[in-house]
Amino acid sequence: MTMPTRMQLSIFVNLVRADLRAFWGSYRSETEDMLIYIAVVTLVTGYMMPLFGVPLPFVLLSFTGIVGSAVSFRTFDNISGTVSDLCGDRAIDQRLILPVPSWMTLAATVTSFFLRTMCVCVWVLPLGLLLLWGIFPLEHLSLWRYAVMLVLAAFFFSAFSLVMASMIDAPHQLGRAWIRVLFPLWFFGGLQFTWEKLHGVVPLLAYVDLINPYVYTMEGMRTALTGPSGNLPFWACVLGLVVLSAFAFLVGVARLKGKLDYVSENTRRQCGARDFAGH
Repeated sequence: MTMPTRMQLSIFVNLVRADLRAFWGSYRSETEDMLIYIAVVTLVTGYMMPLFGVPLPFVLLSFTGIVGSAVSFRTFDNISGTVSDLCGDRAIDQRLILPVPSWMTLAATVTSFFLRTMCVCVWVLPLGLLLLWGIFPLEHLSLWRYAVMLVLAAFFFSAFSLVMASMIDAPHQLGRAWIRVLFPLWFFGGLQFTWEKLHGVVPLLAYVDLINPYVYTMEGMRTALTGPSGNLPFWACVLGLVVLSAFAFLVGVARLKGKLDYVSENTRRQCGARDFAGH
């Protein structure tokens, strides 16, 4: 990869800006959907489950898992939009003739996914804490750790969307993304248990689970919200998400390059240069 030029960076910014402008019309609706999910699950977890004898530590464990899960739930929308475009209007073809490297075009897509996720999920923790006011202990809450994990998790699942989209050939196969990949990763990723507890029961499965991005998301969120006791080290979670994000982006770009009918890099640059000269 060569260093992008000033013009290429400008195109990159404009691509992201165009995506966000299109997203803004549905922002309120998508945010309401997310908050409804958070409200329902939090109310059931925080107020109904204790009536059945569920202890407070498990309630807190579940709540932190809910917060961590919310970031990943945007993944399905990202996958759906990408696959629908690839199998429909193929608006991405218009982007590929621009005078920028193909990886920058896809990086703009990932950046758009990331910013959309942040815009929607920034309200998750405030609502959850409001609903659990007086139940959730605040003495171990670290907002800067939470912000770090939110950013890293949002970026990972944005990049992972490219990988998943490259594995699906048609919109009717979207269910496979959830059933075969996202759901198993989510359920084995520490939604209702900590890695330490899993290691104490099935050590081999615990070590295998370290390749699961949800583990680092859940454990990092728990450290940020309830303190480090019983969780993976915070900086280990940070490192895990950084490495997996880079890997997901590289794999996603490589797979989509193979899937899309790319024209050659030189041809795209020449076409883009002529178009810009015409304007």
